[in-house]
Formats: sequence, C-alpha cells, structure tokens
Amino acid sequence: PDAPVVFVPSDHYVRDEERFLDSLRVAGMLVEETGKLLDIAVPAAFPSTILGYTRVGEMERRIDDVEVYHFAGHTEKPDYETAKRYLEDDSYLWHASYYTWTPRAFLAAFERYAPATGAALREVKEALRGGDREAAARAFGETEPTSFDYAVTEKMDPADVLIIKGDFGWSDIGGWDTLYARLSEDREVENIVPDTAIVVDARGNLVRTSSKKLVALVGVENIVVIDTDDALLVTTHAQAQRVKEVLAQIRQTGHDEFL
Repeated sequence: PDAPVVFVPSDHYVRDEERFLDSLRVAGMLVEETGKLLDIAVPAAFPSTILGYTRVGEMERRIDDVEVYHFAGHTEKPDYETAKRYLEDDSYLWHASYYTWTPRAFLAAFERYAPATGAALREVKEALRGGDREAAARAFGETEPTSFDYAVTEKMDPADVLIIKGDFGWSDIGGWDTLYARLSEDREVENIVPDTAIVVDARGNLVRTSSKKLVALVGVENIVVIDTDDALLVTTHAQAQRVKEVLAQIRQTGHDEFL
C-alpha cells in the first residue's frame, strides 16, 4: 500500500517516450521522498474545454532536466472563454492525469475530500481482503460517478501536491479538436481532409468520410465533419466536446442502433 502507483490514460499520444519515462521516474521518486501527490501537467497548445487546467507556482526543484513546481490550483474543464484566458498565462498547464501516489494515500484523500466515496472504497478493500467479490462489486456500485479531478484534486491543499511540467510532445487524442491539432502539426497542413478534397479559402478544418463523395470546403474555418455509413456529425473545434450531449439524446430517443 505504500509503493508508488501511477494513473496512465490509454488515449494519449506521447512523442518523446524517454522524456515521458524520465518524468514518471521523478514522480515516483518524489512520492517516496515527500509523501505528496505528484501529477504531470503539460503546456497548453490551444483553448480546450475537454481538459482540466493545473496552475503552477514557483519551481520547487529540477531533477535531471525534469522541472518540478509547487501546485497553485486546479480547474476542471473550463468554458471556452476561460480556456482562452488560461492560454495567455504560462502558469496554467493542461492537466495530463498522470497522478502518482501510494494506494494508502489515494484512499486517505478520498476519505478526506469525498467521504462517501472513501467509505465505499474502504468497504471494497475489506470485501476483497475477505475474498467476497460480490460484496466488493456492490460497495463499488455505491460510489459517486465522478472523477478524481472533481472529487479530490480541486479540493486539495496545494501544500500536499507537486506538479511536474511535462515536455514530451503530449496530446490527448480523445477529442476531435485535439486530434486535429496533433494531425495538423505532424503533417504541417491547415486542413485535415481526404486527398481528393477541394479547398477554397478554408483553414483549420477536419473532415473524415467513409464514402467516395467529393468533399469541397469553401470559405469555412475550424469545422469538424465526420461522415460514416449511418451518421453525419458537423460541429466546430470549440464545440466538439459537446458530442456527449448528442450521445445522451440518442439514448433518450431510443436510437441505440446509432451508438
């Protein structure tokens, strides 16, 4: 329960794997040394409303070219105007969700900042110790469906957290806006469109289609068009994160065949 563990999301792109691993090594080392929660945050590339933002204070130390900062606060998924303001302030970084701590400390944090969830997790722990998986599943079902970011991080005392500034070419490719940002940077183009597309005075667009139809873009900016065999999505980069609202309406109207 006192060995460092790290959360590693599955939908991230990391260009420089060695620098990424160096950051994780430093995080684990500092957890053992300080007992604090370690997290990794990366420089923001554009205003995002699907990512959390970590604010850092003064640099605490540098270890083998890895910069470690004091924690100054966390804002989960701000609105677009707030995200634009954050982009202009170097102290705001994208929260990359590489939490590193010990199991004992994670559980204690839930018990302090989200007591109901903490109590349920302790029941899970005791049930698993007794070999009762059904009881563990029931207890886990009683936890509030929220993220660690909302339940704990936003409430934590900054003195209990250190932030590593990640510099390893990071992207969260779980959203259309972030996918466009990564693809356009890699290909050094303004539009991500089919090879046969015709583009007239258009920029910042992402078009993906499963059909052989000719795609033409004329005088449009920052739109996302996703065309599949049974569905068509048209949105903008700024609103792309609201696709989850579409999914909710599909479920509410009983059209599960489109999911």
